[in-house]
Amino acid sequence: MGMSSSFLVTFVGVLVLVILIQTKGQPGFISIDCGAQAGVNYTDSTYGINYVSDADFINTGVSQTIASEEISRESRRQLWRLRSFPEGKRNCYKINVTRGSKYFIRTTFLYGNYDGRNMLPEFDLLLGPNRWDTVTIFKASNDQSNEIIHIPSLDYVQICLVDTGNGTPFITTIEFRTLKNDTYVTQFGSLELYNFLRCDLGSNKVNRYPDDIYDRYWYSGSSWNACNFGEKWKPLNASIPDDSLNQTDYHPGATIMSTVVEPQNDSAPLVIRWEPEHETDEFYVYMHFTEIQVLTTNQTRQFNIKNGQSGFQNFSPIYHGMNTIYSTSGTSGKEIKFSLERTENSTLPPIISAIEIYRVIDLQKPETFQVDVDAITTIKSVYALKRDWQGDPCAPLAYLWDGLNCSYHGNDSPRITTLNLSSSGLHGKIDPSFSNLTMLETLDLSNNNLNGEIPDILSRLQHLKILNLEKNNLSGSIPSSLHRDSLKLSVDDNPYLCKQDQCNQKKNKKNNNIVTPLVASVGGVLILLREVDALLVLSQREVGPDAGLLSSATKGRDWSTGEKLGQQRIVCPREACPREFLRG
Repeated sequence: MGMSSSFLVTFVGVLVLVILIQTKGQPGFISIDCGAQAGVNYTDSTYGINYVSDADFINTGVSQTIASEEISRESRRQLWRLRSFPEGKRNCYKINVTRGSKYFIRTTFLYGNYDGRNMLPEFDLLLGPNRWDTVTIFKASNDQSNEIIHIPSLDYVQICLVDTGNGTPFITTIEFRTLKNDTYVTQFGSLELYNFLRCDLGSNKVNRYPDDIYDRYWYSGSSWNACNFGEKWKPLNASIPDDSLNQTDYHPGATIMSTVVEPQNDSAPLVIRWEPEHETDEFYVYMHFTEIQVLTTNQTRQFNIKNGQSGFQNFSPIYHGMNTIYSTSGTSGKEIKFSLERTENSTLPPIISAIEIYRVIDLQKPETFQVDVDAITTIKSVYALKRDWQGDPCAPLAYLWDGLNCSYHGNDSPRITTLNLSSSGLHGKIDPSFSNLTMLETLDLSNNNLNGEIPDILSRLQHLKILNLEKNNLSGSIPSSLHRDSLKLSVDDNPYLCKQDQCNQKKNKKNNNIVTPLVASVGGVLILLREVDALLVLSQREVGPDAGLLSSATKGRDWSTGEKLGQQRIVCPREACPREFLRG
């Protein structure tokens, strides 16, 4: 009863935590304050976003606090603490999500000289088995972020920090925001915000939630020079109430859409261009438009949007309405250029309110086969293994779990083929979860303290070639299903285990030990019966003067008379009769 109550309390607690994370204040948000004390749950005073501690998402790392002088400069509470990882090659957060849904994911890092060493680290950031980016800290007092739009293939996402030998990895916040699945559609891969080019054009400040319901950062030309694209534009602005703007599914928000830019020269095109680091990189561009001016009857704003040979013709923004024009396929080249060119019929120059530029990144390397992951995770839990097992078991190959080998076949999920847990301090029985690693070729459980019988369920491992169970405390007999020519089975130094025909031999020996005294006992009974028979023969003879009489019906009779005393009598030789029964 106590165990059931404890389970119920734990279950309810986890359920409440999930509800708090995903629904309090911002449905579809997961906001994690890395390094915050377990149980912490608060609303950030700057943006009104609810944050929770990362304690339920990871069991490694050390909670740290940025230097006091950095705290005095930073008003955002979620940036005051962080989690560092001085131990282990790879440390991972596991965050439950909805498989197949589209997420905007952001990780934030603020070093803040938390360790007093003022040494700026560099480390790798992974998403599951995929390398997301290399995090390079440029300034101790500046926070920096990595952002992607991604569709998880599993019901959880693992975000991992990898020590590359250039300083201790750390992380400050992790944020997930659910997007509509029909937005930011690509032909391949995930989208990474390129060079922080999500620009609120014409603005002079950075905007975020609640101005943007998806909590995207919108940078301005004054906050991020790249948002000017090397051009000089004329900024315009107007007041647009939230409820008066007819938004698209991309929802930049009325605040972002209330500012625009136009070219300095009304007859000149408005040009957006950049040179990619790699000309093979593919980009998706999203341009957001609204008309902020009430046009008179003799005014027209119309322009063409050109990108090389393709484009969008005769476009006119809608007053307090919103249009989003975007790439339906990736754009690449030595230079990417979009030109907004006024048409002959237009009396006004082209304008644009906001732009987002993303680079395609490949985060589609397959995770390890889910059944294998579940099995090896169960094994880790059952035996409380103290190993540096974090993230995906098989990928990336450089961070393969210690004691494992895997097979890799193109885009198929990797499979675990070798598991070596020799000398790992395993106690108890051989857990059934081993049998779920169905592609195992080698399983080494030697030199542990395993007990109980060898489970017949291991016969499921049809690919198994080597099974080493030496130096344990296993008992019983070896399942016949494991006696096959294709399997090398090692079971030495299991003192309670029967090998091959030993159990039958011990059984036969035990039976022999029972039969021998039984035969001896039967022989003794036969001898006794012979003696009784001899006595009965003697009883048929005539009673002589030297014989005595003894009967079960002799009570109260005179033994000395020698007369018949009852129907039964026992005759004994003179020398064998009791003295008091003898005559004369």
